[in-house]
Amino acid sequence: MGFFKSKKSAAAVDEEISELEKSSTTPNNTETTSSKQPTATTPAKTEVLDKPQETSQPSISSTTNTTTNATDDKKEIATTTTTSKKDLPTDSFIHVQVTGEKFSDKASTLLPLVSHHVKCHVTYPIVQVVSTMTFNSPHGKTIEGELVLPMPDGATMMGYAMEVNGKLVDAVPVEKEKAKAVFESEVRAGGTVSIVEKLTQASNCFKTKVYPMHPNQDKTVQVKYQMMLKEKVESKDQETGTLQGSVFIPVAYLDFEKLRSDTNIEFTLNETSLQGYETELSMSLSKFGGEKIEKENQLLWTSKNVSKRSAYFQITKNQMSENMAGFNFSIKKEATSVNDILLAVENGYFMTSVPVPKIPEQLKNQSRIGDKIQLVWDCSLSQEAAHSKKVAKLRKIIEGVGATSIELTQFSCTTIKSQTFTNIDDLLKYVESEEFVYDGGSNMLLFDKNLLNDSVDYCIAFTDGVHTFGHEIGPMCSFGKPIYFVNFSSIVNSTLLKHISTKSGGIYLNANELSDDELINSIGKPVLSFAVADFEDADLTEVYPNEPITLVEGEIFKLYGMFNKKSTNSSTKLAVSFRYGSNVFHVQELVLPISEMTQTDAPIVPYLWAQKKIECLSAFPHLFKEEIKQIGFDFRIVTDSSSLVVLEKLDQYLKHDITPPESLPLVLGEFKKLKKEEADSKLKQEQQKTERILSMWKQRVDWHKTDFKLPEIQPIRQTVNEIRLNELPSSTITSTTSEITTTGSINIYNNNNNNNNSNDLLLPPPPPPGMDAVSCPITLNEEVELCCDEECEEWCTENSADSLIMSRDECLSSPPPPPPSLSMRSDCLPPPPSSGKQSTAVPPPLSSGPPPSRPSMSSIPQSQSISRSAISPVLSRSRCAESSVTASSSLLGDIRQRNILSSSEQQSSSVASVVEESSSSVSGSISIKAWSPDATYYSLIKSSSNPYKEYLKQRKSYRDSPAFYLDVADMFLTSLNSRELGVRVLSNVAELELENVQLYRIVGYRLDQADELELAEWVFEKIKKISPHEPQSYRDLALVKERMGKYEESMKLFNRVITDKWDSRFDEIELTVATEMNHLLLKNPDLPIIDKRFIHNFDLDIRISMAWDTDMVDIDLHVNEPAPHGEHAYFAHNRTRIGGYVSRDFRQGYGPEEYMVKKAPKGTYKATTNYFSSHSQSLTGGTTILCTFFSNYMRPDEKRQMVTIRLSSHKENIEICDIEIV
Repeated sequence: MGFFKSKKSAAAVDEEISELEKSSTTPNNTETTSSKQPTATTPAKTEVLDKPQETSQPSISSTTNTTTNATDDKKEIATTTTTSKKDLPTDSFIHVQVTGEKFSDKASTLLPLVSHHVKCHVTYPIVQVVSTMTFNSPHGKTIEGELVLPMPDGATMMGYAMEVNGKLVDAVPVEKEKAKAVFESEVRAGGTVSIVEKLTQASNCFKTKVYPMHPNQDKTVQVKYQMMLKEKVESKDQETGTLQGSVFIPVAYLDFEKLRSDTNIEFTLNETSLQGYETELSMSLSKFGGEKIEKENQLLWTSKNVSKRSAYFQITKNQMSENMAGFNFSIKKEATSVNDILLAVENGYFMTSVPVPKIPEQLKNQSRIGDKIQLVWDCSLSQEAAHSKKVAKLRKIIEGVGATSIELTQFSCTTIKSQTFTNIDDLLKYVESEEFVYDGGSNMLLFDKNLLNDSVDYCIAFTDGVHTFGHEIGPMCSFGKPIYFVNFSSIVNSTLLKHISTKSGGIYLNANELSDDELINSIGKPVLSFAVADFEDADLTEVYPNEPITLVEGEIFKLYGMFNKKSTNSSTKLAVSFRYGSNVFHVQELVLPISEMTQTDAPIVPYLWAQKKIECLSAFPHLFKEEIKQIGFDFRIVTDSSSLVVLEKLDQYLKHDITPPESLPLVLGEFKKLKKEEADSKLKQEQQKTERILSMWKQRVDWHKTDFKLPEIQPIRQTVNEIRLNELPSSTITSTTSEITTTGSINIYNNNNNNNNSNDLLLPPPPPPGMDAVSCPITLNEEVELCCDEECEEWCTENSADSLIMSRDECLSSPPPPPPSLSMRSDCLPPPPSSGKQSTAVPPPLSSGPPPSRPSMSSIPQSQSISRSAISPVLSRSRCAESSVTASSSLLGDIRQRNILSSSEQQSSSVASVVEESSSSVSGSISIKAWSPDATYYSLIKSSSNPYKEYLKQRKSYRDSPAFYLDVADMFLTSLNSRELGVRVLSNVAELELENVQLYRIVGYRLDQADELELAEWVFEKIKKISPHEPQSYRDLALVKERMGKYEESMKLFNRVITDKWDSRFDEIELTVATEMNHLLLKNPDLPIIDKRFIHNFDLDIRISMAWDTDMVDIDLHVNEPAPHGEHAYFAHNRTRIGGYVSRDFRQGYGPEEYMVKKAPKGTYKATTNYFSSHSQSLTGGTTILCTFFSNYMRPDEKRQMVTIRLSSHKENIEICDIEIV
């Protein structure tokens, strides 16, 4: 009782805060100065523990000083950080994703960590750690950084900060899904942002994303977490004994020698809470040599060796070791009574510490459960790194438990192989042979799906519990035999392993923290555990843990709970039961005094209660998402449902509706003021969206109803190099890039009656009524400068060397004859400085109607830049020139002859209208182009007599390449006809990086193509949970559910895409989804559609849909239609004379893009895809594309085929499909 108290007074603390503020500095300084004022991010309440006079202050100029003291009611952490630029080492837990000029096909790239400061403060029994990391980007562009942090088992992240303009800015809690959306939005906008999130597959792993990271500049982040000392009592007799506690703080580096010399680790101790304890600090070293692992602890400091108790200790880089694994801090105290019950109470919460009683001898002397065991070995790809550790322990474990029969079962995404061994030598020989392979993702659901053999006595399982592939295991799982989980990894889902082991009657063991004897003595025996806590509901509530947990004899068991505020009693009883195996052997009754509900400013016990509750719910986070999220918000803890966000400016907080941290008081005050003044127009905007989408949908339906009549064939007059563009008087066009000199002109229409800027300019049909033609001479040269009146001095391009120059003085007025038909997008006028394309939230009009109005020349601003390709594909080799190489002047007549689209009638309120009579079906075939990667490994594997063995050989060189696994999986699934191996190889992609949406989409698309629909459904469900702010997450899942026959679930997802508000870069995806909703309605007309006005039988001869896996990447769909009437359909020519329709061009990720024809003329339709550009700020490799091809879409004889391909470089074009209509 009272071990959280401090001997310092509040006045003393205030004085120390004042002194700290005077000496605080920023992370970018190279020296500590006293002239800097406290930053806006300094916590409002800060407490500092005085360092003793005999302990020298840190002499390093670049340091992070964080000290903590538990006062009567307060405990905070203060931080000052300085950095300097030196060598650039690389740390093992920093990963980066960036896109540069050359592709990196690895899932992630290491980023240098240049300085690290760790501050540890011990207030018995809590250890708080502040880790300040500075890393540097050696890349030549501004990038996004990603930091993966494996935390100690049981640790809770309590805070995060990022350096912004030289100051550490505290993070604030938001929903996990919203944090992702905010981060991606700010990266696209070029804002400063950082988030921290917890990875759901691993209970102790967190991920931090940072943007921007400028070339050759430092970026500092700070992480705060806390954990409990692990305590136990060693009894000397029934009354006296020794109380011991320890905690391991992992600190390890990949390239220790290159760390800056200012790297250090500091420890501060709360002397009051540790009074009477002996303390010591040691450095843990790990040395690996072949099969042998050596571990040793190097004593750094002990309280026995100092005459006066020291509250501060520092370890500099010179005192560390390159083989360092971390630090052990331990305490020891002689206890006069081993049955003492400790109690702490704060703010209505309590924590009680109960020593676990000794097991009665008659129970303890029971022999092991049996000698016939099953050894379950996780052979997923990520487990290969710990293979040597497992082999080194295997002989000791098997011999120690006295096993006479060992059934070895290997699993990854499926059960791989089972075989029985009767001696350890044969077993070791096998696990060290080439036949023993790590391959595939990890599927923990197999433990509930016949993986275990009920004929054995018990099971030993080597796994980290990190589930990466397939549907998750649920709380209703059951097990026939005890399971003893042994983990060797730093990233582990210990919460799940503890739940399964306890439920089965086994135990979870961390081999990294236990000695060989402790490990062996825990396996194969009945398990000591907490059984239940009985209490009166009127006095206590929410007591945790609330289910059995495994314990160790002599351990200090801690129970957390809340006093009922309505209780009128002065005390209450709590009974704690312990069992060994299935026998309850001890019940400890506690009397808890109900104190007054006094409030402290910085309590510890409520945070410990929250941490324990989250731990109890986190075995199955998908079932308790909302409850976990609320706890994270209330206590500012990073959970499976809540993340932390750092922003830079007030407008960012306003834009995303995120309350700024209290450490930014000025920003917070202005935020609250502006939020009150902000008009609430959200409801009105939601109502307007459906109407806007319906308006665009009507245009699509009108296109579908149009009967496109093909004109008579006109002879081709001239080729590109022979075209004499329509001459204007006194004007010439001179080609400086060709031996042929060409003359001609361009028509620019000046609309005097209607200044309407459209998104598609169709050049050059004759001017509609009310429009005058302005003729201007042009000259082929290095740039394009257009000038058409006094208000527009010049109009320039920046695209290519083949350009046009046109001066205002040369403009003449003679009307030209019509030139060849061209199509141009006005959003190329002008392009943004960084791209040849510019997105717009305004939907482009359908060009199958009357020609859109041209903008008045008076409306064109001076010195506007346009893409040369936007002016004329005839004169350019840019992407608009990818249309037909030859041009016909007869095309203009076709544009004039197109029917004006009339307004469609109001759709019938009856759903039956969707099944109106379809157009007659066409006969034909879909021929997928065989895609064979241009890679050496592909040909070697395919030609090998043992392809799987060759794959394993080649994998050594391509282990981190998603494309490698995709290519090989495709080979096994198709040409080698091995579905099991194909799925296993493909599942490796999910092992490369936890919760990476791009990698999951790669897997999901290929599973969908392979008709592995249940697995594809799980993948897209996972993507929806990770990225619910992207409409593609719902569409991809809806399409898979439709194929599975889950029509109602599919329709709900489609409706979400229509109604929800998305980022403007995804505008018009609703039109594609509306088409697919009608496809779904054919299968069940009674499904609830969001608005019956969307119902239309969208039957088509041909439909092609293309989506891709990478954000901020522009992939284009091109279709060459058959002669004689066919054209090249693509984003810049999106309506063709035969009725070809190309949907909106998605330039910032994912798609989908469509090509459709209702009545397709006979011939071959060739579909190609083009990797146009990438605006991604991450080092992603290539992009995986999913193309779906339909003939007779929405008709009884509909045919469907899919293909996934991989594009690995900009401007890459791949022919993907031929559709033959006969």
